Amino acid sequence: KWRFVEEPLDFPKKSMGAYIRLTVDGRDIPTYAVHRDPTNSWGFILQNCWGVFASFELPRRKLPVSSTHTTSTPALDESSLTNQTSRLAKRELLEDSRLSVNTQWQWREALLYNFGCAILPDGPRAAEEFEHAWRRVQSLGMSSEEILRRYQSFQY
Repeated sequence: KWRFVEEPLDFPKKSMGAYIRLTVDGRDIPTYAVHRDPTNSWGFILQNCWGVFASFELPRRKLPVSSTHTTSTPALDESSLTNQTSRLAKRELLEDSRLSVNTQWQWREALLYNFGCAILPDGPRAAEEFEHAWRRVQSLGMSSEEILRRYQSFQY
């Protein structure tokens, strides 16, 4: 199950279609940001702090170079070179370090999910409500169960 979200907790407000919230086994997972394929192939990428989905085949992750394993490179004609350059450009654009969403950016939704929250907050007051609860946690030493009760009592 999924739905569009315009103002998720950890992202700035954007128009409908910029964010998608998935519900898996009755629980919201951290919001996916929707982006166009960085290589302009009319594809799209969904990314959150824990994963990436794409409408096209993603390149394989680079493997560390082993000093004991060598490979030979076959001779390439011009069209093969262009295709290889395109694949290398896409691979570089899709490296983990180039992706814009991570747990440093999306920590609040990840935290709430890990505490067992079924519905992640969104809307104009989501960040304000989270900050209020977070300050209470810090000042009162609230447990994760208390945080969960607080957020489960909201009607989103």
